[in-house]
Amino acid sequence: MSNSEDKASGHLALETLIAIIILLIYTISAPIFEKIKFHYMHESGMCMIIGVAITVVAMVFSPEV
Repeated sequence: MSNSEDKASGHLALETLIAIIILLIYTISAPIFEKIKFHYMHESGMCMIIGVAITVVAMVFSPEV
């Protein structure tokens, strides 16, 4: 494999890991929000904010992402 193929597979693995983590946060946040009676934000809104934050951080460290 060439160096560019290694980078591409590394980015794909990182993107997959981040997607799985955001999905887990979404799944876990519903019962947590119910337990603490937090009714100001929906779980999907929280995941969207987390996704935007991760994208901004990724763009700062690696603009080609």
